[in-house]
Amino acid sequence: MYEHAANFRGGPPTTAHIQMYKNWGRGRWGLVLTGNVQVDKYHLTLGRDMVVPDILDETTLQPFKDLAEAIHGGPDGAVDPSHRPLAIMQVSHTGRQASNWVSGRLPWNSPLAPSAVRLGARESGFFPQLFYRLLFSTPKEMTVPEIDHLVERFVLSARVAHEAGFEGVELHAGHGCKQTLHDG
Repeated sequence: MYEHAANFRGGPPTTAHIQMYKNWGRGRWGLVLTGNVQVDKYHLTLGRDMVVPDILDETTLQPFKDLAEAIHGGPDGAVDPSHRPLAIMQVSHTGRQASNWVSGRLPWNSPLAPSAVRLGARESGFFPQLFYRLLFSTPKEMTVPEIDHLVERFVLSARVAHEAGFEGVELHAGHGCKQTLHDG
């Protein structure tokens, strides 16, 4: 899910997130899963993503604590404890699906991905190819140190979730993935 509620260049949960998730938290759900929380501020989906901070301290952690509390029904005890939903933070990295325009990087600066295969590279037709070329750059294949850094960012994200009061994380690893099956 994509809420489109953070600051334009991404950032912590906002009051819009808090209110929306508080409403859901009071809906008697068993589990509430956040939308994308990006592990890297230079790989946003369409801008305005929640992003894990670079440094953890009380100030940077508080918006995530507020979000977990909102999912749990809010501080005012509006939710019967027997119906308190689990709060799960979905953490992700957009990889090759980071667009050219609102990804957190400078335009046309290649995103990092497991391989240098551009999103939409297998699409046929002039207009689909034009669309993908305008919106997405060919990614730079990640080096081992870049992969290690990305792993560290996922670990940091899990730490944010834990310290903020979430019950778990979901690792979103499907950005830009598409399997094309061919007969034969």
